[in-house]
Amino acid sequence: MVTDDTSKLGPEFIDKLRTVYPDNFLTNKQVALLVNNTPDKAHLEALSFFLSHALKSLPDKKYAGQLLFNHVDESPYSLEEWIKALLVFKKYLDSNKKNINVETIFGYIGCCSDSPENKLLKYNLPDLLQKMLDEYGYIG
Repeated sequence: MVTDDTSKLGPEFIDKLRTVYPDNFLTNKQVALLVNNTPDKAHLEALSFFLSHALKSLPDKKYAGQLLFNHVDESPYSLEEWIKALLVFKKYLDSNKKNINVETIFGYIGCCSDSPENKLLKYNLPDLLQKMLDEYGYIG
């Protein structure tokens, strides 16, 4: 479920993201939710990496901007957990030189949360994603 917590980065990051992403991609409320659920600058950079790919690669900008939120809403994990998982995936992509398809990557993270491994022991999402990437990899 997407929550609107107190910002960990500060309001200046809301202004920075607002200038980077157009209104037809992310609303002011969505930008604020993203910043308010991002723990630090490293996670913000990973989030921005995937958002920028979505903006550039998907023709429907409204759909592209909503994509992460839709996946979060369909999973038992919070927006903050998803943003933390994105940093894990970004590091994996960097070290393995894989292609970037944001829809597939978000789907992979969503599938991790539904995996049988996550039924008995409830992992935090970044750890679960790392476990899945280590065991099964990512084709891209």
